[in-house]
Amino acid sequence: MARLARPLAVLTLALLPLAASGQAPQPPLPPADPAGSLQEASRLFKLGTAQPARFAEAAKFFAAAFRAVEMSPDQLDAWAYCRVRLAYDRLHKAPADAATATEVIAEVEEALRLAPSQDKLQTLGATLIADATRRGGRATAPASVAATVAPADAAVETANFRVVSGGNAPAAAAVARAAEESRAAIVQRWTGHAAADWPAKCVVTLHATGAAFAQAAKVPAGQRGRAAVDLADGRVTARRLDLSLDGDLATLTADVLPRELTHAVLAELFPAEPPPLWAALGMAVLAAGDAEQGRYRATFARCAEAGTLPTAAALMQRQTAPAEQATEFHVGSAALVAVLVRWRGEAEFLSFLNLSRRYGPEKAARQVYGVESLAQLEGVWKKSITTR
Repeated sequence: MARLARPLAVLTLALLPLAASGQAPQPPLPPADPAGSLQEASRLFKLGTAQPARFAEAAKFFAAAFRAVEMSPDQLDAWAYCRVRLAYDRLHKAPADAATATEVIAEVEEALRLAPSQDKLQTLGATLIADATRRGGRATAPASVAATVAPADAAVETANFRVVSGGNAPAAAAVARAAEESRAAIVQRWTGHAAADWPAKCVVTLHATGAAFAQAAKVPAGQRGRAAVDLADGRVTARRLDLSLDGDLATLTADVLPRELTHAVLAELFPAEPPPLWAALGMAVLAAGDAEQGRYRATFARCAEAGTLPTAAALMQRQTAPAEQATEFHVGSAALVAVLVRWRGEAEFLSFLNLSRRYGPEKAARQVYGVESLAQLEGVWKKSITTR
């Protein structure tokens, strides 16, 4: 999609309440397809300078598209602007009580994560959050999420992360915040309780290019993330993440970061022996955004139709992904974990992994999932492509 005609930096210079006079135009009907929603959202966004009520309509179309397709950085910036502007208008409508102010803070915080590189919008959003706080609003995210930013070339520190960016302060702040939120969600999902702070912070290094990342992380070109954990006597002593900024930041924070962070969390859940590769890969994919998981499901369905998927037993026996069937191994692992978690939940899935280590996957599957064999389990797994 072409860049939006009016630069966002110019629009953010005058964040004013929506016009109160006159009758608001009637919103058009939503297009049936996500691409149509994006096209209409961009059109309405451009009209917003002269017709401020259009920003509210644009925000609805951006939200509808976001659930179905990957949006460009420009589109995310525009959506973020709409949301901050609407939050401003809501806060300054009298009376704005403490509950409204708290909701405004949450909305602005979420909007700002969509546009981490828009410095003017970030500043305006921070001002709006401060105003909402003075009106009695409270941040809804854990206090540890707040990042302390030193000079532009310094690291960004949170309770559990130290993000080193080599001078890209906006990206470092966005990654630090997303890392705290992802970590909290991952730990809550797999343990059932809130995450305690790590004794030692995880060091996250952001690399400006894919080549620099590949060289530092010692991985093939094309990847964007890598996690490394040091263990001693069954205890995690250090955690590191390397991430590539070569690509859009939204995908990095929504998909790459949570996937890699899952591996760092799993090291704490399985300190004696890591989970099998298929399980670790699938659990990591479950932490990614809806769009990323949708791509995995679509690829899984294509592989199943082509008859190229490995068997469930083959997945569980592999210690490394086969080079000739790497895609099939990854999407098969993600689909199998998703099916088992949906079936009996996260706690039972972890029980299955622990029992598999002691008695083998077939006996563990009988005990946890009530199937007679891995072949029967595989039937449930592959049937899932028609029941999603």
